[in-house]
Amino acid sequence: MPGGLQQREAARPLDGCRPIGRGHPHRHPRHAQAQPRAGGEEWAIHDYEGFCGLHLGEYEDIEEVAVLASVIEKHGEAIARYINNRGRDYVNLGTLEEDFEDAFVGQYESVRDFAEANLEVLGFGGLTPDQLEGVWAFLDWDHVAHELTITDYWCADARELGGGVYVFRRD
Repeated sequence: MPGGLQQREAARPLDGCRPIGRGHPHRHPRHAQAQPRAGGEEWAIHDYEGFCGLHLGEYEDIEEVAVLASVIEKHGEAIARYINNRGRDYVNLGTLEEDFEDAFVGQYESVRDFAEANLEVLGFGGLTPDQLEGVWAFLDWDHVAHELTITDYWCADARELGGGVYVFRRD
């Protein structure tokens, strides 16, 4: 062994090292804060099938996971996109369904289709449907759709039910 390698091996203190394992406070931030429960067991989530792309951590609270599974089963991929966009830390599980139903507009083939289908409902400068009929063909629908998504609405790609986009109202 070359002299430099022996010196480096000798300089590394092995007696102060220990592997990070069960019960180590730096194993995971939630474990460092959690108090042990009598008869409690650890679990880890490794399979996210059926959560429609919802971002889950490995050490999620099991009650929260049950609530999320229930709302995803009821509302499908759209609510998973809503939660991911809002951020898990900013979603109140107690009002999640109500908040989602207030924000969700629907699923459309494209943002342009949403703009075309809802322009009369959304209003267009106070013009009536009869007044709009004359300029309808001259509208730049892609631009109208873009304006809607940067002001009052946001969209998420839909992968279920034939694709398209989910449209949501902004807060």
